[in-house]
Amino acid sequence: TGYLLLPIEYNSGWKAKVNGKEVKIEKYMINFMNIPIENGENCIELEFIPPKFKLSLIISISTVLLYALAIYLNKKFKLDDNKIIQYIFFILYILVYIVFLYKIYIESVF
Repeated sequence: TGYLLLPIEYNSGWKAKVNGKEVKIEKYMINFMNIPIENGENCIELEFIPPKFKLSLIISISTVLLYALAIYLNKKFKLDDNKIIQYIFFILYILVYIVFLYKIYIESVF
């Protein structure tokens, strides 16, 4: 057995298979990837799925749906004329934005 050093930046989103078996990717010299391999020829498969990808996808789809709902409600109830409702929705928007910012960026760094 040995190791294959890949000059690719280590990230938790990487997965590796060696000869059809999933192996653990090790961090080498702070930011490179080290993959354990067997003697002889090896078939190595790498897959990368960004961390928080599913959460980001859900947020994006939800945003489009909420925007479509807001356009519909504005046309039906003429919300452009009501400043109090605009202020309430703006505050809600800021709160939701801060929560998602924390979940995606700050929580994933620490």
